Amino acid sequence: ASGEGRMVVHETGRATEFGKVAAHLAARHLPTSFERGIASFGRMVLATTSVLVVVPTYNERANLPVLLEGLLRHDGVRVLVVDDQSPDGTGQIADDWKAGHPGRVDVMHRTGRRGLGRAYVDGMLHAIKEPVDLICQMDADLSHDPGHLPSLVAAASGADVVIGSRYIPGGAIVNWPLRRRLLSRVANLYIRMVTRLRPRDCTSGYRCWRRTALARLPLGHFISDGY
Repeated sequence: ASGEGRMVVHETGRATEFGKVAAHLAARHLPTSFERGIASFGRMVLATTSVLVVVPTYNERANLPVLLEGLLRHDGVRVLVVDDQSPDGTGQIADDWKAGHPGRVDVMHRTGRRGLGRAYVDGMLHAIKEPVDLICQMDADLSHDPGHLPSLVAAASGADVVIGSRYIPGGAIVNWPLRRRLLSRVANLYIRMVTRLRPRDCTSGYRCWRRTALARLPLGHFISDGY
């Protein structure tokens, strides 16, 4: 943090479809060689940094194994799957991965009110009690590429929050209809106008937090239901 009560926020580009676009670490175009260097630095940071990734799930039985396989390729990364009683058996698949990867995969079976927002809050309340350096959040539908995680972790060395952004050079939106693109743009414009936040992608679900920064937020008082 740069001062009492302040958080340093950094945006880094990412794709909204699994594996489509390489990550960037600034709101400008970066040379490919620099991108590779940052990703390499991120992998080195991962080797000495403990990371817990919170992944809410609901009917993601086909996608979850792909995501977990990609995340567990990174040393120092643990995963907390927060399942909302998925009718398709996603929770059982998560339990099987937990049994097969003790100490690296954990599962929270939520029994209260369903919803992505509530699942993230409950997962983060659990995560901030863990002895980790960074807490990341990802959706389970493969819209967030686990291959970009080292770049987010590298950026977190100089920020409290790193946002995987669709709206800076290097970010992209793939296979979204025009209506959804417009909704996302308008939502971000509205949020930035009301809150005066500077990040371009305030609705991104691909983020990395310093655990100490996240723990300072009043998560227990957040109201976040539904999507």
